[in-house]
Amino acid sequence: MNLPDLFAESLDVPPPPDDFDVKQLPAHGGVWLLADEYDRPIQLGGSESVRRTIAFRFANPELEEEKRRAKVDVRSITRKIWWWPTYSQFETAFDYHRIARQLYPDDYLERVAFGPCWFIRVDPDARIPRFTPTQKVFAAEATYFGPFTSRAQCSRYVEVLQELFGLCRCLDVLDQTPNGRRCAYYDMGKCAAPCDGSSSLDDYRAKVADAVDLVRTGPDELAHRAESEMRQAAAAQEFEIAAAAKRRMEEARKLQSNVYRFVTLADRFNWLIVQRGGSGRSKVKPFFVRSGWIDRGEPVALKKLDEHVEAWIRDTRQPSPSSLGDDAKQRAEHVWLVSHFLFRSEKVPGLFLPAAEIAGADDLSDRVRAAFPAPAREPRETQAPEDGQGVEAPPDAG
Repeated sequence: MNLPDLFAESLDVPPPPDDFDVKQLPAHGGVWLLADEYDRPIQLGGSESVRRTIAFRFANPELEEEKRRAKVDVRSITRKIWWWPTYSQFETAFDYHRIARQLYPDDYLERVAFGPCWFIRVDPDARIPRFTPTQKVFAAEATYFGPFTSRAQCSRYVEVLQELFGLCRCLDVLDQTPNGRRCAYYDMGKCAAPCDGSSSLDDYRAKVADAVDLVRTGPDELAHRAESEMRQAAAAQEFEIAAAAKRRMEEARKLQSNVYRFVTLADRFNWLIVQRGGSGRSKVKPFFVRSGWIDRGEPVALKKLDEHVEAWIRDTRQPSPSSLGDDAKQRAEHVWLVSHFLFRSEKVPGLFLPAAEIAGADDLSDRVRAAFPAPAREPRETQAPEDGQGVEAPPDAG
């Protein structure tokens, strides 16, 4: 592995008892690697201050021994420190993943700070289409939508689609089409029974396609239309029709739940993410998430933000660049990484905007400035220098 391709800078470390001046290391965040005299990896990590973290490790070898149950003093064997500068939690996680998957291809997913999220897979053109929870988004030709935090959440979402569109719940019977035996859901008016030929598979596939269209457009229109039908039917004293419309409205509103707020077609997993772009507070950096792929932009000074937001909007709406490749697994992992931050219960650092919700340049400028307010000015003689930023550090890897 060519470490200069992975890291931006490096520093030689003399063997003990020679002193090593940690002030040569940057005070800002970064992904760092301790390497031996042959540039073999010893330990990979990410932190809000490269200097502070390395100084602590070199000064407390017994902590590493207790943590790893290995009698190794990393200071005694480290001969070079490599690092890649980062300035936000998101950027650290992004670069840690990028570097770890190259250095440790066999187990890098065990080392990163995020795990898989869930999607629902369906092929509307299949002979018998079905919704299947999966973590392997983009793994095969199909339609995927999500993300979800769990398999159970996927199942609950599918149950709502089944209720709204009269889709089959007994898939083992559906596999026997047209020689299956229809179940009780047909008698309850909740399934058209393609299993025994009561309706055609073409009609069933059309219903599945309608369900996918609902994911594409969102549940708001269906909920509003069902509510309007309910009110009109109630006014006309057509109470059975009103009750059916009410059930559709209630099911559609389940999909408006906060737990499903990020659900979209995977090919439309498009976000603009804005993070700190330097060790101070004067710069921000955009990350463009297009169809799942993460692409990093250049840092921009906040005072010149208005000169760049139009280009950000254009870049957000462009296809992902071909330079990112076509590795479906890596693309899925980019989605997992973004979803990890979206699903965090605490306040997400920076600004995460769905591409479809960006109204225009003025709106975007206002949102960025609200997320990154300028610090209050202090007298020059009392103003303390910035020292890194809050960074979610991936677990150190030896």
